[in-house]
Amino acid sequence: MSPSRCLTPRRDRRDRVRSKLVRSALTSEFFFATGAHAAAPTITSLSVTSGPVGTSVTITGTNFGATQGSSTVKFNGTTATVSTWGATSITVTVPSAATTGNVVVTVSNVASNGKSFTVTPAITSLSITTGAVGAAVTITGTTFGSTQGSSTVKFNGTTATVTSWGASSIGVTVPSGATTGNVVVTVSSQASNGVNFTVVPAPSITSLSVTTGAVGATVTITGSNFGSSQGTGTVKFNGTTATVGTWTATSITTTVPSGASTGNVVVHASGVNSNGSSFTVVPAPSITSLSITSGAVGAAVTVTGSNFGSSQGTGTVTFNGTTASVTSWGASSIGVTVPSGATTGNVVVNASGVASNGK
Repeated sequence: MSPSRCLTPRRDRRDRVRSKLVRSALTSEFFFATGAHAAAPTITSLSVTSGPVGTSVTITGTNFGATQGSSTVKFNGTTATVSTWGATSITVTVPSAATTGNVVVTVSNVASNGKSFTVTPAITSLSITTGAVGAAVTITGTTFGSTQGSSTVKFNGTTATVTSWGASSIGVTVPSGATTGNVVVTVSSQASNGVNFTVVPAPSITSLSVTTGAVGATVTITGSNFGSSQGTGTVKFNGTTATVGTWTATSITTTVPSGASTGNVVVHASGVNSNGSSFTVVPAPSITSLSITSGAVGAAVTVTGSNFGSSQGTGTVTFNGTTASVTSWGASSIGVTVPSGATTGNVVVNASGVASNGK
């Protein structure tokens, strides 16, 4: 056998061995490289496992990657806003609309294990923070749920009647027996934070300074529990809102409003109405003529007109601002004498709390 024929098989074997070694090395490098990238992220713990929307949560674990890139954190499927991101620690806030369920970190399209997080309801504000039993209160917040179900609202432990329920807003009335303390919403056995509410007595009217008057007449309302200032309080004459002059806890000064009719005066304070006190609205007095239009002090003058009232009461007649002595008073006729100190000017009748036209 020639030398060339003897060497060929050996070379072939050496080439085959060399090829296998190269392939093996390449395969090892491939598995090493892909294995490093494919290591799944793992969550070991959450800094807190329950809280309302907006709560800061630190997620501790491994294989999160040095930077966020396209990686995400989700609370039961809702993507959270990331504050900080590191290979072993991520800080996020519980996102709006998040619900109770697993927190999952996804890196390079590979999801971590899930860690349970309970999203609790939270009250952000009350429409009023002081009110009487029966006052309407709107509670604004998060994670209340779209319907009430078995959820509750309590005023310092006393269950309130719910008038409306939504995921971020609840309407209730202050319940009978409620006392000052926290309002708390409980959803799926999870209690919200408490917001203080002060329960006060309902307003009560004891008297009106006048019970009959024309539009524009001044009326002082005396009573209790009106509140130290008006705030959102109102006074209505048979349903027509009046303009308030002064307001204290026991006294309110107002004027009979335009369009008012006979009926109850009611004070609305602390979210509820007071008892009603009857008030009769009458037309304003009007002078049609004077028996004489000039005369000396002491001269008798008959004032004719309408709506003077059947008796004088607190009514007056003035001559250019000077009060005259009344000799007779009827609904359509008043007898007076020109008073000492009177000067030329208008005669005016003041009745039913308002002044007539001048003659």
